[in-house]
This record gives sequence, structure tokens and C-alpha cells, in this order.
Amino acid sequence: MFRQLILFIGIGFNSHLYVYAQDVTTVYEQGKKCLADNDHVGYYQYMSQAYELYPQHYAIAYHFGAASASNDKPQQALDLLTKALWMNAELDLTGNNALGRLKSTPGWSDLLSLQQKLQVVVISSDTALVLSDRTLHLESVAVHKNTFYGASIRQRALFEIKKGVPVEMINRQNSPAFFGIAIDKRRDMLWASASPIEQMVNFDSTLQSGVYGYNLSTKRLTKTYRTTKPSLLGDLVVSNNGELFMSDSKNNVILTRSNGDTLLTFFSSYEFQNLQGIALSDNSQYLFIADYVKGIYRLDLKTLTLKQLTNSTEASLVGIDGLEYYNRSLIAIQNGVIPFRVMRYFLNETMDTITSYEVIDWNHPAHHEPTNGMIDGDTLYYVANSQWGGYEEDFAQLPSEKLQDIVVLKYKLKSTQ
Repeated sequence: MFRQLILFIGIGFNSHLYVYAQDVTTVYEQGKKCLADNDHVGYYQYMSQAYELYPQHYAIAYHFGAASASNDKPQQALDLLTKALWMNAELDLTGNNALGRLKSTPGWSDLLSLQQKLQVVVISSDTALVLSDRTLHLESVAVHKNTFYGASIRQRALFEIKKGVPVEMINRQNSPAFFGIAIDKRRDMLWASASPIEQMVNFDSTLQSGVYGYNLSTKRLTKTYRTTKPSLLGDLVVSNNGELFMSDSKNNVILTRSNGDTLLTFFSSYEFQNLQGIALSDNSQYLFIADYVKGIYRLDLKTLTLKQLTNSTEASLVGIDGLEYYNRSLIAIQNGVIPFRVMRYFLNETMDTITSYEVIDWNHPAHHEPTNGMIDGDTLYYVANSQWGGYEEDFAQLPSEKLQDIVVLKYKLKSTQ
């Protein structure tokens, strides 16, 4: 989904973190200046500070690793560069003179081998659907009773997809752009989140964000809940008892519906920096929350206890957009890393630690910013190319020949690791 970021040196922050972002940028740029001046002691000091402020970004981890190498800290350098490569496998390991001393260490060849490994193509999925209407900007997809449903940013519409052709289910011109979809199978309902965004046709910033509920039998809108302040609603889930939860990446809070017609804050934390996908455990005890910058959190819905998942693997958990839960594992669609990837992360019995992972798709040729998906039975479906890059600077959509057909991929999940 859309990440409302302030960009600098390739690092993204929400607006409420702007001052913090300025601090990181200042330190980072001072470190780069020291490198240009061959001041390797200063290079290390500033990059150490930058890393302490923001250890989750590949550029900072990379430069702190290079600074460590130039200050005779080879193991620290290798560890940092390994971490950086898992976030961006295209980093330059040959053009930075600060890495010169590292090339004579035993770990250097392993680092180069890792970089090659992380740039290979891994394809495990099959094509579920190809849509030739390139203007769709399909953000999310759902499957229910062998019928596909799609949410389109550009058209501000929901589609029922029949025989590979999108049939407009609803297009209310007073609704914003549709982002996420959740199916409530028990109640035969489709819920969709929507927020105003400049990529939609007839952009109107005064529109309220909201969640729309449709009866799937009649295709009629039955309920609408709106936010009480400007928001950017992305992913949403439905619990076993019909509760709705959604992520608001503008305010970095989890919302739920009230007894009336508004959406209320259910949970917030100063730890959050950029909320994206969310997923519920089978018994609806835990809500798993993907923070685009920091990784994955687990929220106990009864005690409202928040815990960041421990990651005991070398894989990076940054840049997760879509998130799904399946049989004590999490499916992560990661478009904030290079290359794009779809991963399955296996959890321990208490579901607070990632113990291992499976690569589903890595550097897939159809990936042009994969976004969201859903699991129907044992099959994962997800949008492979969401068309976020299909706009001019003024948000006009690119001509069709510069876009791609919309691809939805599918993958049969194994019940065990």
C-alpha cells in the first residue's frame, strides 16, 4: 500500500518523525563528508551515531560497515554489511575504498557469495490471473467461493472479476480510493478500506477515510464507518466474532469500529513508525502488525500487550507491505527491500520469535512493487505489480504502453514447515 513518507538518502519517515529524520540525515551526511575527506575516524563516529538512531536502513548499515572496515573492525564490518545486503542486495562492495582492508579477510569471499545468492530469481508461485486493463492500479485482491475481488486505487472502485475480466461491483464517486479488502466468510461480507490519495481520479482531499461493508449476495453497501480525522487506511482484518481492525499509516494507529458509524483508535504506540499490513492468528488472540521501518509486532488483543517479534534468522523484516497469517507462520510481501520478495516466516510455539523462513518468490520477473494478498484455504493469492510507479509527477497515469498487465500470483502453502 502507499507509504506516506518523507524521503531523504532513500530513508522514509512519517511526518511526525520529521525532526528525528532531520537529525539522522545531518549525522549521516556528516559521516559521508568525513569519508570524502579521508577522515576515517570521523566517518566511523558519525556512522555509528546514525546507526544508533536508525539501524534498520540499508544505507546506514552499509556505511557503518564500511567505516568499521576502515577502522580495523573486520568482524563488525562483515556483520553490518551482511545485514545491509539482506535489505539491498545491489549495494556496491567494490567502489568504496573504505572496504579495502576487508578484502584480505577470510569473510570477504563469503560476503561476495552472499550478494550473488541474494540476487538470484526464485519462483515458486503460479499465475492465478492476468488483467489486461492496465489502468486498474490493483492494490489488493481477495477470493471467495471461487470469485476474485479487487480494490483499485485509481478508479476508486471495487471489482468482481469474472473469467479474467473486471466487472465493476461498486464505484461510488463520493468514496475515496480503495486500498484493502477483507472477506468475512461467516457473514458473507466484504469489507474494504478507502482513503483520499492524489493518484485517484478526481482527487478530493476533503473526503473522509472510511471502511465500507458489502453484502456479497446482493452486492449492496450495508454499512460505512468513517474516521474522525485525516487518515490513510491500508490493511484490514476481520476477527472470528466479526470485529474489524485496520492500520492507519498516517497516524500510526490501529483502528476499530464504534457502536455508531465512526472508526476509533484501538491501539497506539510510540514504537510504531510506519504501519502497513496486519494479520490475525487463528484464534484471534494476536494481531500481527508490520511496521515498514522496524519489522513485525505482535499485539495481544486481550491484554493490549505489544511485543516486537524476535528474529533468530538472518533475513530482514523491513519493507513489509502485505502480511498474512497461516498455521503459525507469517506470509510477508516485502516491497521495501531489493530485490522484492515474498517470504514465509515460521513462528515458535509462543508466537513471539521467528525461527526459520521459506522463500516463496524472490526477484520474480512479474514483481513491480507487489503489495497485498490473502489466503483462501491453503492458497496464497497476491498482487504482483501494483502500478504505484505508473504515474507522472502530476499524478497523471502513464500511457498504457508504459504500464504492465496486472498479474495476480498464487502459491499452495504447505501445512507444516
